[in-house]
Amino acid sequence: MEDYPFISVIIPVKDEEKLIKNCLESLKKLNYPKDRLEVIIADGLSKDNTAQIAGEYESKVVRNEKQTVAPGRNIGFRHSRGELIAFSDADCVMDKNWLNNALKYFKQRDIAGTGGPNLAPPGESPFGKAVRFLFLLGSLISMSVQVSDSGKVKIVRSIPGCNAIYKREALKKVMPVNEGLLTCDDTELNYQLRKKGYKLLYTP
Repeated sequence: MEDYPFISVIIPVKDEEKLIKNCLESLKKLNYPKDRLEVIIADGLSKDNTAQIAGEYESKVVRNEKQTVAPGRNIGFRHSRGELIAFSDADCVMDKNWLNNALKYFKQRDIAGTGGPNLAPPGESPFGKAVRFLFLLGSLISMSVQVSDSGKVKIVRSIPGCNAIYKREALKKVMPVNEGLLTCDDTELNYQLRKKGYKLLYTP
């Protein structure tokens, strides 16, 4: 791959006007060449101003007629051009080095994807902190990395769909994901990749 491979960031959304601006603003500030990046918003027929806001940030907006996350990721993938595909959600804010920090791990042929934790931002509300605590409790029981803040790079069984970057060549072997799943489509995707002999990395 080139030093800066072309990356597609795919975000499924529906009625996210209160959240998506912060997400897109953080993507705008990424420390990554703008001509090597595209943002694809898979809009689930939003009735608010989600699609309009996405357009203001020069994102590519595609219609997700089925409205849920799994078909949104499938449609976004079909419209993408990236050598690497990054998935996230409208309620996420990305660190400016999010993409740069991941590149070195893709030099290994058997690595299909790399993902990091889902952490509460500084200044989170008491309700947000309570929700994070419940996620953390469940993740600890299931040994998931979804909200882990481990400082170690390690091979894992799954990486969270809100913070995951994959090789396109690997995704082509397992996409589209099962659109019958209302949740856990990221877990299913990761399972299918491991069945193909790929590895996944947790990379804090």
